[in-house]
Amino acid sequence: MKHTFLNLSVRGKLMLIMMATSIASLLLVSTTFIFYEQEQSKRELMRDMDSITEIISSNSIAALLFNDPASAEETLKTLRSEPHFVAACLYTHKRQVFAKYLRNAEKADCPIDPRGEALHFEEEHFISLKEIVFEQQQIGTLYLQSDMKHLDVRLNRYISIVMAVMLAAVLTAFLFSSRLKHLILKPILHLSDIASHVSENKDYAIRATKVSNDELGLLTTRFNEMLEEIQKAEARLQHEATHDQLTGLPNRTLFMELLGRSVERRKRNKSYLFALLFLDLDRFKIVNDSLGHAVGDQLLGGIAHRLKESLRGQDTVARLGGDEFTVLLDDIHQSKDAIEMANRIRQDLSAPFDLNGQEIHAEVSIGIVVSSEDEAAETLLRDADTAMYRAKALGGSRQEIFEVNMHDHAMTRMALENDLRNAVKREEFKVFYQAIVTLSSGRIAGFEALVRWQHPTMGLLPPSRFIPLAEETNLIVSIDRWVLRTACTQMAKWHSQSNLKSHWSISVNLSGKQFLQTDLIDSYDKIIKESGLAPNQIQLEITETVLMENPDQKQLLLKALQSKGIFLSLDDFGTGYSSLSYLHRFPFNVLKIDRSFVSQLGMAGNQAEIIKTITMMAHNLGLLVIAEGVETAEQLSYLKDQHCEYGQGYFFSEPVTGEVAESMA
Repeated sequence: MKHTFLNLSVRGKLMLIMMATSIASLLLVSTTFIFYEQEQSKRELMRDMDSITEIISSNSIAALLFNDPASAEETLKTLRSEPHFVAACLYTHKRQVFAKYLRNAEKADCPIDPRGEALHFEEEHFISLKEIVFEQQQIGTLYLQSDMKHLDVRLNRYISIVMAVMLAAVLTAFLFSSRLKHLILKPILHLSDIASHVSENKDYAIRATKVSNDELGLLTTRFNEMLEEIQKAEARLQHEATHDQLTGLPNRTLFMELLGRSVERRKRNKSYLFALLFLDLDRFKIVNDSLGHAVGDQLLGGIAHRLKESLRGQDTVARLGGDEFTVLLDDIHQSKDAIEMANRIRQDLSAPFDLNGQEIHAEVSIGIVVSSEDEAAETLLRDADTAMYRAKALGGSRQEIFEVNMHDHAMTRMALENDLRNAVKREEFKVFYQAIVTLSSGRIAGFEALVRWQHPTMGLLPPSRFIPLAEETNLIVSIDRWVLRTACTQMAKWHSQSNLKSHWSISVNLSGKQFLQTDLIDSYDKIIKESGLAPNQIQLEITETVLMENPDQKQLLLKALQSKGIFLSLDDFGTGYSSLSYLHRFPFNVLKIDRSFVSQLGMAGNQAEIIKTITMMAHNLGLLVIAEGVETAEQLSYLKDQHCEYGQGYFFSEPVTGEVAESMA
């Protein structure tokens, strides 16, 4: 009997219960009086509600039309005489509460968006909804809510009469339900217990026991499948919370946890040693800006793969964000091991990456910190970061071990950066001018504009003190443009003062950061036009190292600048790594021989032949030549012999203020 019932469907079980209950109910026919009275009461209530709804809605039309909520509220308050009304709410056509009457505000309130049939039941209340229409347009909605407690009073009389009969029915139903409850509710209660356990303990590995093959058995199976999916999703979420989505490497959260464990192990075991490496890609922003973030992401993925291949099994590599990676070298013997690993990483990353047919070289700056006894994980990460920035400051593509004075240097650098940002806002810079002389006549042909920083407390600072920082922080863009504007305006002023100065030109340095600005051409064109200086009296100087990154883009931008009439000069020629073919490729007008060649003229070596070769090559290409760093008569004489057109250096003049330069005509 029990086995047969368990194998019945839930529907079969319910049918059996309903049949047994119906038979008992038929024997207790007196209960029909209760149902009959209840239905009668509901119909009467529906008629009353419909009538009252019609009256109030009609009386509320004027209040809605004339926006008189007070009048509407007085109309609603007439329901006080009807104790079974608990709420009356009048809404505008936009379904906003216009007026309301609440018998007990703590137990009832107007719904936000009343919907449903015109007359309907909701739980223990009877609801009446009516759209208020005026001239075929809905102007509002009336919502009435009545409780049914007064019906209970009427029903109590009948209930007392049939109580004895109902008692017999309850006893009969109890006999059936006592047995059936165990059979039907046991699997459900079991599922409830399992759900409570999962909720309290987050134990998604537990499974419910299947006790039958009916719908409850199917429910148990689906419940277990749901737990399995949640368990898998929990594992995925845990992985995503502790790993970088792009590279799959541990993220900052997990890495700091692992680093903290190593710190605690170090405190317990003084012989245990570990090291932290902080890696930052050099010039990664150029890859993103020039080739797009998709290629940048591919490069990060390739770097992550090589880093994992470079490390030992017990080491951990993580991506903190952007182009920053960290490496935890576990259980090393000496600090030399960390240096060797840093060298190995840089060597492994030096091979080019082939990304969508584009060959990209990646260089990395690495900061190293070796564990000490009382350092916290956050402090170690900060110190490694400081050492990394020290490596960048020394030119990048190298590693540096953290030293205590680096932290002081970092704080000084941070203060200088803040001062530099303020200097850009306050224009605390000065332009100095160094003469460029025509060697054949000795006359001044123009000046190179050189920026200095008039620091409020440290005095006049040379470019070497702040230009590298300005390049790193991208403040060089604003500084370059300020220098161009100031120098062009000054030169235009000199031209207007004397015909002797009308042939002067001005040379201004153009940072590689400018090529990443989308408004480069427009902004420079605007500055030059506003200064009043002719474009052909302006010379922009670009170092050859700038041309190595994304040369195709730079070629287009330089041609656009030259099309405006601006002269272009290749600065510091011979000091970079660019190919000589760049002289053919890029539209330069002038080539500047670096001072490192000129300064060694007359000394042992082949500098004279190098200068001679560069000058001949430039002339063959139709370029003018300016020699930098001329300091002696012997150097001047040799340059004249090589038909070098212009010279610049302390032999002629050091960089001077605009006032001094003005008097040099």
